[in-house]
Amino acid sequence: MERNVSTRLTFKQSADIFPTWTPDGKQIAYSSSSKNGIYDSFIKNADGSGEATLLYKSPNSKLLTDFSSDGNYLLFSNVNVTNGSGGFDIFALPRNEDKKQIDILSTKFNEQFGVFSPNMKWIAYQSDETGNYQIYIIPFNTNESANKSGGKWQISVDGGTNPKWMDNGKKIYFFTPNKKIMAVNINEKGNSLSPGKPYDIFKPGNINISQIYAIDNTGTNIIATVPNGQSIQPPVTLVTNWQKEVEGKK
Repeated sequence: MERNVSTRLTFKQSADIFPTWTPDGKQIAYSSSSKNGIYDSFIKNADGSGEATLLYKSPNSKLLTDFSSDGNYLLFSNVNVTNGSGGFDIFALPRNEDKKQIDILSTKFNEQFGVFSPNMKWIAYQSDETGNYQIYIIPFNTNESANKSGGKWQISVDGGTNPKWMDNGKKIYFFTPNKKIMAVNINEKGNSLSPGKPYDIFKPGNINISQIYAIDNTGTNIIATVPNGQSIQPPVTLVTNWQKEVEGKK
């Protein structure tokens, strides 16, 4: 940012997507495609030194979406081809030697982009269980049985994707289908939550935001994809009497 210069981090001939910073800012995890189309997650030093290290190996594609605040747990969106739908599920992975996968959410619907709350008590995510993507919060527990029996709170009302925790876990930001960024205040009461009413944070106006990548902790700086108005559109060519031209070349 200070030099205003882009620096490449990965160099292999693969699709590298969903970069995620470690809590200390020293490393970046990302998902990388293999020849068989499976995405695995790797981690590499942010200064570019050293080789990338594989985080977890399994037959399914795995997209890492967040680190816990203490750096001890990873959260993945997993393309589960064994549950009959081939949809996205969410699992957590401890960064110890055991690395036993913890099933967070596994249903016939698509659950994606899970993020830990700063105190690691909750996970916010998006799901299409109502037919449209909405934002939900569930408790985080390393016991799978406790995860399945815990509560669930719907945060968005008219659709939402890409949840972000703000104000040290007291607020959720999310992206709406009509390209707005909205917020919901989160009141934590022991093992329960009392979410507030969604309200606008950012209205795009004439800006056509296509995707939100990151929002800083103050909520004042947003990294997003927007058209710059300078892209070159391919020309359209109309060819008349093309049959005669083809016949003349026979």
